[in-house]
Amino acid sequence: MIALIQRLLLLGGLCAAAWDFTYSPPQLVAARAIDAKAEYLKRYGPVPRYRFGAMGAAEALIRQETNPGSVEAYRAGLFKRTVAADPSWPAGLVADLVAAAKGGGPYAERFAKSYVYFAAGEPLFAGIAPQLRESLKKTGYLNAYCETGGRDMEFMYHAEPHSSSAPVGVLFPQRGRAWLWVAGTLGAYLLLLPLTRGSGAHHDLAALAALDLLCAFPAAFFFGLPFRVCDSTQAALDDPLGGPVWSWAVTAVLALALIGLARRAAWRLEVDGQTLKLSTLFGTQQIPLSAIARVALHEAGEGNDFSGIDIRLADGRVVAVDWTGLADFLPIFDYFRRYGVLQAKPATNLS
Repeated sequence: MIALIQRLLLLGGLCAAAWDFTYSPPQLVAARAIDAKAEYLKRYGPVPRYRFGAMGAAEALIRQETNPGSVEAYRAGLFKRTVAADPSWPAGLVADLVAAAKGGGPYAERFAKSYVYFAAGEPLFAGIAPQLRESLKKTGYLNAYCETGGRDMEFMYHAEPHSSSAPVGVLFPQRGRAWLWVAGTLGAYLLLLPLTRGSGAHHDLAALAALDLLCAFPAAFFFGLPFRVCDSTQAALDDPLGGPVWSWAVTAVLALALIGLARRAAWRLEVDGQTLKLSTLFGTQQIPLSAIARVALHEAGEGNDFSGIDIRLADGRVVAVDWTGLADFLPIFDYFRRYGVLQAKPATNLS
């Protein structure tokens, strides 16, 4: 049972690491402070004289046709898509957004491509996120504007976080914990490894440990893959049949392989006094040596190579032992030969 627990902990811990590594918020809100006058002049102010030719003429025409005529008219056009300010916002919020754009302030690490990014569920913008969602539905625009403390702010609503330009720390806020899961899981696995050792014939634990890792790491990868490929973690959970199910099916197959490896790790055959003890994943069977009628070699098939022994009991039952991959099997083999029940030729009709 320890072998099974050991592998379930390995799989569970690595899947938890994959979850933290790929987890992203369902929606993001991006904010920035705007100066309507500066933006108006940038779009519709004087054009440098070196812009000429067809492209320059086309740009001049567009500027002429879309020019609202004044800073006030330009700002009024923006504020057709407005949201109400949250009264709980700190007084220095706009100043902090400005500082972030310059590489300073408390939100500097959240800044990317003119905006400061937040998860829609964070307390600072949780109150305004529903308004932004409604604005998106009604107008088709991703952005909306707000005035607070005599300053203007622009908000962008990202219903698909993975398509945004948000910094890694905002897009994957739990990624730093993933490595703790990996370290802790591998540490627990190695601590439990000595508990699966014992005397008698057994499968090589080093080889099994390598196979455990070759199954567990890909299983965790395919578990977390949909959360990275889809628009967000919640998007993958909301539509599990749209693609994630195939990735998780691979995880399930590898999990079954780990259970098979646990079965091999728990298997053990040893002679204890006058008893043959057979340990399996879910228990131990004690077989008195006096109950053994005979022990015969059985063939693997091609080339008549012997691959193990069949232990026939007095009551007619047969315990088949495949020695392929077993360590410390020869002492038991020699014991049966000395005991006088090992036949020189393979027995027939053992089933």
